[in-house]
Amino acid sequence: MNKEIIKRRTLFGVLSTVLIFVASSIPAQEKTADFPVLKGPYFGQKIPEEKPLLFAPGIISLEGIMVHDTPVFSSEGKEIYWGEFSTKPNHTSIKYSKMVNNIWTKPELVSFSSLDSYGDGCPFMMPGGKILYFSSFRALEKGGKSGRERIWYVKKQGDRWGKPQPACKDVNAMDLHWQTSVSANRSLFFSTDQGIMRSRFVNGKHQKPEKIARIMNSKYIGGMPFIAPDESYFIFSSDKLPHSLGKRDLYIGYRKKDGAWTDPVHLGNTINTSQHDLCPIVTYDGKYLLYLSWQKERPGVYWFPARFIEELKPKELK
Repeated sequence: MNKEIIKRRTLFGVLSTVLIFVASSIPAQEKTADFPVLKGPYFGQKIPEEKPLLFAPGIISLEGIMVHDTPVFSSEGKEIYWGEFSTKPNHTSIKYSKMVNNIWTKPELVSFSSLDSYGDGCPFMMPGGKILYFSSFRALEKGGKSGRERIWYVKKQGDRWGKPQPACKDVNAMDLHWQTSVSANRSLFFSTDQGIMRSRFVNGKHQKPEKIARIMNSKYIGGMPFIAPDESYFIFSSDKLPHSLGKRDLYIGYRKKDGAWTDPVHLGNTINTSQHDLCPIVTYDGKYLLYLSWQKERPGVYWFPARFIEELKPKELK
């Protein structure tokens, strides 16, 4: 095992330990508080303008605990999904809320997740809203052994989610960590101990994963990816690139007209902090960035206008 893999596993081990520790210190009033009336788009949250704002404090961004992953909206913005720690150590489940008559429902477990049986998290809605990918430690077969993190997906059947299915063996043969992103053509982008990977969807099947640093740009070294629905830009987290403020920061890269990719660009110190900033997701309409930030004052999910996508784009691509 090389030093890079050991380093990455150590980082995720440390983060998991911190998450488990702080989960036990959530104030009782935030655990049991009545669900407020939330009206309008974006889960009824106050819109950020000049600086990032904490997203859904007391509901998704809980006091005293780092959120497990970044929430994702459905393609129409009327549903939101996120992973949340349960009472069991190192265990997460997926919750959701939906907007009915302009009011968001009280969060509840999705039909395919569980508080007790396995750890589900990192949900990502494919463009179109009919397929949802997520990470899980559940067993591949009923009665089988769990314990390995794998990528799964569910398809919507009417208004309900169907039975979870694992992604292909080539994808799930890898050591996976945090966040899967899916483009409109169903290409998977995900983090592994070998870096960010892509698995194309061809003839109804996901293909053998390829390293982003080889097929897009050698400077795309990091993890927790977000790919634009049309694959025109790519946001990820890294602590190995220029302009880092100390730990993991967010960067963006753009696909050129010839299919090559630009060097990644730092998102600046309005979004990035001296702590870990990671797990970026852009809202269904392309207007806002949601991400995890380990800020000392209040760690949690933050959001900010995604105008930087156009502002940082090279002139020749505008």
